[in-house]
Amino acid sequence: MKQPLDTAVGQWVLIVLMFVVGAFSVFVFYDGSHGLVVIANSGGYATDGHSLYFNDTVVTGADLRRFTVLNMDYSADGKHIYYQGGIVSGADPVSFSIIPGSYYAKDAHGIYYNGALVSNDSKSFTLLNYYYATDTANVYFYGETVYGADVSTFKLLGSSGYAGDTNNIYYDGEKITGADVSTFILSSDEAGTYDAKDKNHTYSEGQIVN
Repeated sequence: MKQPLDTAVGQWVLIVLMFVVGAFSVFVFYDGSHGLVVIANSGGYATDGHSLYFNDTVVTGADLRRFTVLNMDYSADGKHIYYQGGIVSGADPVSFSIIPGSYYAKDAHGIYYNGALVSNDSKSFTLLNYYYATDTANVYFYGETVYGADVSTFKLLGSSGYAGDTNNIYYDGEKITGADVSTFILSSDEAGTYDAKDKNHTYSEGQIVN
């Protein structure tokens, strides 16, 4: 029985692309409904053998022969670093790498979060946990600067989302107005109505309970 043209062409394209892209250790499969070969574990990239697409939109200027998937968000082609199909401005393809266990990436020039440069100090950048990080100038929460935080005294308070420095207490990157640094502790009651307290208040997820 003769195969439909769509399937036959798809299988031919698949074989060719497995050969072409195989050097970069990515796997592809044919999506006959769009006439594209989807690059697996790439977060939305596909190719027709000539151009690279992200969510069916051509990635202008991408070099398909050198295209490499770094993770579900980032990729590279030797000329550029891409984040979800867009070029990461200024990123260095030679030194660019993903920071394990986080959404951050780095190169010789700085630190990136969601494809945007957030720090120019890749040498001092330190992950404190999955969401907090520091460099010599700032504290970061999911890539956003925690304004006013004192880097030299900033510390996590357990794994609760709370953190503190010499001046303030924070929850999920936000300063808790009025919290007393000297008496603030993680504490809870049997009913679970609060998860921290100081001499003035009890708190639940950073909010004053009473």
